[in-house]
Amino acid sequence: IRYRLKWDDKGKIDHNKGDISGYAAFHSLSRINLGVTRGRFMINDSLLTINPGNSISIDSSLISVDNLAFSGIHQRLLLQGNISKDPDQKLNVYFQQVDISGLDKFINVYGVDIDGVADGSVSLMNLYGSPKVTSNLNILGLTYNNVKLGDASIRSSWNDDEKALLVDMHVIDLSSPNNTEPLSVTGTFHPYLETDNFNFDVKLNDLQLHAINPFLDSFMSGLNGLVSGDLQFLGATNFPYLKGVVTAKKTSFKIDYLNTRYKFDDKVTIDKDVFRFENFAVKDTLGNTAIINGEMRNKAFNNWTLDRKSVV
Repeated sequence: IRYRLKWDDKGKIDHNKGDISGYAAFHSLSRINLGVTRGRFMINDSLLTINPGNSISIDSSLISVDNLAFSGIHQRLLLQGNISKDPDQKLNVYFQQVDISGLDKFINVYGVDIDGVADGSVSLMNLYGSPKVTSNLNILGLTYNNVKLGDASIRSSWNDDEKALLVDMHVIDLSSPNNTEPLSVTGTFHPYLETDNFNFDVKLNDLQLHAINPFLDSFMSGLNGLVSGDLQFLGATNFPYLKGVVTAKKTSFKIDYLNTRYKFDDKVTIDKDVFRFENFAVKDTLGNTAIINGEMRNKAFNNWTLDRKSVV
C-alpha cells in the first residue's frame, strides 16, 4: 500500500505542516513493514526532511526501527533499535544539534516552555512495561520559560539491583563571571515503587525566579529575583513535593487582588505542599515594612493559595 499524509495549520503563529509519502507491506495481520520514501514537515517554522532508506518492521510485539533520520539545516535526529517485551532491547535516539523547542507541543504541560540545542543520545527500554530511560545528553543554551539557565549535562543510567534510574544533571552558566551552576539535580527515580518514586537532591545557586511565574498566576504576577539553597525532590509520581530551605534575594512580586508590589530578601522554608514564611520582612513600593507569618499551600505544585496568619 502506498500512502501520503499532508497537514497544514494555516494561520498559526508557529507554523506546522507536513507532506509524507511511503509504503506499508502487510505480510499478515501481525507482520508489517513500513517505510517513508519522501518526507518534509515543519515544526515551529523549522523545516525537517525524513531521509530515505529507512524502515520500520512490526512482528507481533517486536518493533524494529532502522535508520529513521530527521534532518534540518544544522540538525539531525536518528532513531535506531527495537521496541520489545524483552526489557534489554533498546530504542536509541541520537541528537545532533537538535532544536528542542518543538518538544513543548508533545509535553503539553501548562507553564512549561523548554528551549535549547541537544547533542548526545537517549536509550528507551521496556516500553511495554515500566519504561526505562538512560541518557548521555548535553543541551546548549537550556532555557526554561524564557529564562536562560546555561548549558546542561544530563547523565542517567539504570541500576538493576535497586531497580532505579540514576540521574546526574548539572547546568552551568558560562556567561556568569565565575561560571555559576544555577541548578543541579542528582539522585534516583524508582518507577516500580507505589510511593516514594523520587529521591533527588536539588541545589540552587542564584536561580532566576521568574521562570516559575506561570505556576503562581492564580494570585501573583511579576515574580523576579534570585534564589539559592538545598532542596530534596521527593514523593510519588502523582504527588511530588519539595523539602528544604532557600534564600531569596532582590526579589519582588505583585499580589494581584491587592494590586500592590512587594520586595523582600529572606529565607523560605519548604515542606510537603507548603512554602512557609516565618517573621518574613516585606516592603511595599513606598518603603513600608511588614513582618509576615504565613504559608503558600499547593497540591503537587498546583492549586496555589496564600494564607497570611499574621502581619505586623
